[in-house]
Amino acid sequence: MSDIFLITDRVNWLLFFYKEAFMLDKKLLEILACPICKGELLYDRSADELVCGIDKLAYPVREGVPVMLTAEARAMTSDELESLR
Repeated sequence: MSDIFLITDRVNWLLFFYKEAFMLDKKLLEILACPICKGELLYDRSADELVCGIDKLAYPVREGVPVMLTAEARAMTSDELESLR
């Protein structure tokens, strides 16, 4: 039984550091802009997306790399945008 807890703790520890390693750098966030309107982007850490409130689009962040292609962006509802504010 204790071996199971030990493995679980190690997996949780690795997942935490894996997620932290791929967090977006604050300086990168300052220079990134929406490719459509050139407006400011908000980082939604829980969804790992960069959000443009003007165009209501969410751009994915994959392994710490923002995918700033409009074809990859996801349309957001007004409710989703409100929950981020």
